[in-house]
Amino acid sequence: MSYLKPDHCYVEITPKGTSQKILKELFTAFPDVVGKIGLYRGCGFVSGGTICLWRRKGQFTLQEGANPTLGQVGESSFVEEERVEIIVNDNEDKTELRKVVQKLKQVHEYEEVAYHVFRLEEGI
Repeated sequence: MSYLKPDHCYVEITPKGTSQKILKELFTAFPDVVGKIGLYRGCGFVSGGTICLWRRKGQFTLQEGANPTLGQVGESSFVEEERVEIIVNDNEDKTELRKVVQKLKQVHEYEEVAYHVFRLEEGI
């Protein structure tokens, strides 16, 4: 059986209650790339809040020219958020990873998407 190897862990921050919609979009658009581990599909991990367990809200202040779905320009906003972690299977050139990030930016509620990607090590 041939499949792309899991080589990245993709982490995003979403407003509370929107992570399942975003995951469904990504799993549907990229069934062999996002959340596929061996013979399992749709694998992901969602946790409430940020890395600090005692604080479950994201904070931001919108600047002039922003077009937000949440918050007001010039005011600090605090939003309950969830952290989503998924495996992204890709080739060395990161073509699939770039497509996943592009799709995320299309379906995510935030104007500026908070995400980061970790490269996974082999043979540990």
